Amino acid sequence: MNKYPTLLSHFMKFFLFGAFLYMCLAFIIGYEREQRNIEEVHTELIEKLALTVSKSAAIALFVNSEEIANEVTSALLLHDEIAGVAIGHSKSIPFEKQTFHQGYTHEGVMTFSLNSPVDGIGIGYLTIYPDTQVLNERSRTSLQVQLKRQFIQFVIMLLLVLLGVRSLVIEPLRRFAAKVSLLKPGDGLFFETQSEATSREVAMVMDSFNRFSNSSVAMIERERGLRSKIERMESHYRNLALVDPLTQLASRYGSERFIEENLTPVNGFALFILDLDGFKSVNDCFGHQAGDKVLIQVADRLSKLTPKNGLAARLGGDELLVTIPCNEKPDDETLLALAQEFINAISQPVDLQSNQEVSVGCSIGISFDTSESFNLSKTMKQADEALYSIKNNGKNGARIHRD
Repeated sequence: MNKYPTLLSHFMKFFLFGAFLYMCLAFIIGYEREQRNIEEVHTELIEKLALTVSKSAAIALFVNSEEIANEVTSALLLHDEIAGVAIGHSKSIPFEKQTFHQGYTHEGVMTFSLNSPVDGIGIGYLTIYPDTQVLNERSRTSLQVQLKRQFIQFVIMLLLVLLGVRSLVIEPLRRFAAKVSLLKPGDGLFFETQSEATSREVAMVMDSFNRFSNSSVAMIERERGLRSKIERMESHYRNLALVDPLTQLASRYGSERFIEENLTPVNGFALFILDLDGFKSVNDCFGHQAGDKVLIQVADRLSKLTPKNGLAARLGGDELLVTIPCNEKPDDETLLALAQEFINAISQPVDLQSNQEVSVGCSIGISFDTSESFNLSKTMKQADEALYSIKNNGKNGARIHRD
């Protein structure tokens, strides 16, 4: 850099005193205004960042995932103006990360509510601790940049009479600005200082821009990678909520979503609630591992018998559900015949280790409702009532709810 001559060095001694007074006056007037502007921009940035990561933070809190929480907090802490991040609820703060410096004061702390990714109910909050020292420093830096710019303008106005200023400063900077104005986010523009710079000042600007361009491209790539990873993780955990991990049947929530998506003005639903008879004895005699194997086998058999337009789900424990959309109410014989197929398949022996076999029975409660008056809770309750009726009268059978 030193090999480039300073164009203004010959004239600086004539205007230094006037420029100093000018900058002092501008500093006094502009500091407070610049501080407010920085705070407003910072608040808007924090709100946008919180909105961007709120879904991921809510998922981290909902599934208690330290990995996702670390991704969220680390992404936020990439921004220098953020000193700390906490994800928690009213009882505790399970996830927190901060880079508090000595003398840090908790000023301007911002808190955002987090809602469950399943039902939208509030489950906690995201707290962001701003780094006021960085903000103050940026205010000073921004004001200094403005003052420098004003000082250069002040000097240039006095030196416009010189043809050399136009040829050695204004034109090179104009070409530089023209190239920069064509940039898009992620473009890697690099200036060859040796061939394009005509003075030390222009070389410094180009070198500074080259460093900024390189760091910006790297940061954008990191942000894209993080965003892609968060989207994949969101999709993964969203699928976990819809599928029972043991049997690979739909979960209770997955069955509710299925009904919501398939309910139309022209169809209703037939619900089969199945409860395994003798399943507790399998767990007691052979252990929970054997019980899990029975559930997996039963789920596989049930899936194969479920009509293509229907859905098999596990409600919990040894309670299963088959949901079938129907354009019109099936006759009782059809419903009972399908239920008997379920019972026959489920009652087949299940092979355990050491050449042991176990068998379980099945009781089924059946309910049907049309779409015009369909109420999931009511229809499931009716199927439950029919189920308990058959279990209290011999088990291993099916019964249809009667109004």
